[in-house]
Amino acid sequence: MRNRNYLLNIIVIRLFSRKNILLMVLLYCLIKIHLNPIVSFSVVSQCKISPWIYPLLISDANFLMLFAGGIIWFYSDIPFNHIWNSYIVLRLGREKWLINQLIYIIVSAFIIPLEVIGLTWIAIFPRMEFQYDWGKIIYTLANTSVGSEFSILWKISPQYIEKYNALEAMLMGILISGLGIAFMGILMFAICLIWGRICGLISGSLLVAFSSVAANVIIPQQQLFHMLSPVSYMRVGRIGVSIGGYQVMPSIIYIVWVYTIGTIICSFIGYLRIKRMNLKWKREKE
Repeated sequence: MRNRNYLLNIIVIRLFSRKNILLMVLLYCLIKIHLNPIVSFSVVSQCKISPWIYPLLISDANFLMLFAGGIIWFYSDIPFNHIWNSYIVLRLGREKWLINQLIYIIVSAFIIPLEVIGLTWIAIFPRMEFQYDWGKIIYTLANTSVGSEFSILWKISPQYIEKYNALEAMLMGILISGLGIAFMGILMFAICLIWGRICGLISGSLLVAFSSVAANVIIPQQQLFHMLSPVSYMRVGRIGVSIGGYQVMPSIIYIVWVYTIGTIICSFIGYLRIKRMNLKWKREKE
């Protein structure tokens, strides 16, 4: 019971913290900038927008880089020792404390995409209309050049919306981005336990920077760079898409396996570290 209450406290306090609220506000501003041109096109064309925007939006390299930067900031205070000091670790036991931290990171990693989906719906309301398929607006943007006329900052792949229906794409987007965020959080967590918080932040920042490099190399090399860039995997709108005759993204099976194995390895490293860690943490100001 004590262990469960501790975990619930972590989830409630962190998800309703000022930092998370501020992150959501900043993400909403970013989403609004990206979606306002689509709303304008919707008004001109007198067609409603289907709500399945998220997997297409997160596939934009610029949006993803800023989004991933927000994730680094969100997890910047791991292992959350400014709230739960060494007394809590000793009271719960090192293993239970570690498990609670890992569960929190994984739960929050899947809550964040759901929050972002909600923000996209708010951003396109009242032009949004629930539809079973992608809808006329998305089909038109994917198959014509009208997006450039409305200064839309990102492109929609016609191959992707032909290959996957809207529900499949949404589920894929939630799964892949949730696994990706969890991997980033647990990687930073493990590195923080070994070398300190600054190193954890640097590691996350390097992953984000490498995703930008992967998005800007020439097409033949993008396949290799994307294979080596875990953050780039979250560009789900490019999975199964050919560009210039090349499949630039790895398969969804490959992505899930890399995220899963990477998360397990980082968790095990964290376990080995916490078993040997000398607990001398001090309370910090939020």
